[in-house]
Amino acid sequence: MKKTKLPTLLVISLVCIMLISLFLYILDGINQGSLNNFDHTLQQYLTIGENSIWHSVFFVITKLGSKITLIPGSILLITWLWIRKKDYQGMIMFLIGVAGGDQLNKWIKALVERERPSINKAIDALGYSFPSGHAMIGIIFYMLIAYFVTSGLKGGVVKKLVWSTAALLVLLIGVSRVVLLAHFPSDVIAGYALGSVVIILCLLLYKKWTAPIKNTT
Repeated sequence: MKKTKLPTLLVISLVCIMLISLFLYILDGINQGSLNNFDHTLQQYLTIGENSIWHSVFFVITKLGSKITLIPGSILLITWLWIRKKDYQGMIMFLIGVAGGDQLNKWIKALVERERPSINKAIDALGYSFPSGHAMIGIIFYMLIAYFVTSGLKGGVVKKLVWSTAALLVLLIGVSRVVLLAHFPSDVIAGYALGSVVIILCLLLYKKWTAPIKNTT
């Protein structure tokens, strides 16, 4: 494996800075109250009545970002990486990404203490709201799965299908949190931003860890 070139690292660094800046901008907007109009306007536009069939559809979709999906899915991927791929570094980095991201999300929620639009145990809308755990952990979970599943594939069509499916699931999960009044839109966007940073850091560490050591003698 070739070493990561400086321009690539520069681009990655700039992307991380932009994502963190977006997260901090949203956090400041929440503290200042400047995002209230944005949140309430978008939420009113996306909210669906409970008797609508689309409400039931998004109720199912939101479960794809819940523990009832993430825990079994994580076990399956880790088992696959262990038995089939023998990728022990991948197992560890996936665990760090998902479990570490979950703990980071909980820590920030306790620190910010933003109230939710509504409390509903049926859709895991408990505790504080910022940032959205479903959005943050969901993007980490599905994007890392897409990366490890497609890392050994040569067919471009299959890769595109896997990545597109993962991206669509992440998007729909985030939308479901707003539709079901579990989160404000800014919670979801901030979750995506911070989750993306976690993904980038995990993959950088993974590539560094799995890079072959060159013999200099």
